[in-house]
Amino acid sequence: MPPRQPVDFLRWLAFACLATLCLGCFGYVFYQNDWKLTAERPRPAGYPKTPARLSKAAPQLVLYHFYSPTCPCSRFVWPEVEALAQQYQGRLTVVAVSAEADPETRAHLRPVVDTSETLARSMGIYCTPQAVLVGPGGQVLYTGSYNRARFCNDAQTAFVAQALKDFYARGNVRKPKGPVYGCLLPTLQRKAET
Repeated sequence: MPPRQPVDFLRWLAFACLATLCLGCFGYVFYQNDWKLTAERPRPAGYPKTPARLSKAAPQLVLYHFYSPTCPCSRFVWPEVEALAQQYQGRLTVVAVSAEADPETRAHLRPVVDTSETLARSMGIYCTPQAVLVGPGGQVLYTGSYNRARFCNDAQTAFVAQALKDFYARGNVRKPKGPVYGCLLPTLQRKAET
């Protein structure tokens, strides 16, 4: 058997390095876009909790949808929000709250731009997409994520849909606090990056 040529070894080494780099890049993208966003987010230290009751009461049920146009999870949850708004039309007011200007604002969902994040902070919201369901008397019935799955396609963990079903069937919500997944609000994200 002839001895290996240094050129063969260098080709193999170059291929191994390229394959490792490609796998590393794929892993990083997966971490940034899936694994990190589906890991439950703890409440930042000193951040306010969601109040049990809001001072302003609406005549009907209100769903505050907190989202960010730059958050992948927020983009994937829109079909779920639209479906809930359609299903409970006339019985539910949906208010879409964004911390950033959104070029694709959905006017029928009563958009609110909260660049100072005052409304989000007052409701204890620190991630997007999040939902706060408020009853006619101002009582906070549910706060948390829409679904465990990023694409909102898991019927077993459709937290907001289940809260609405509970409210309209029994007048209360069995699970008032859901897990928190998604992207940090812009100011909290900037703090985390520094």
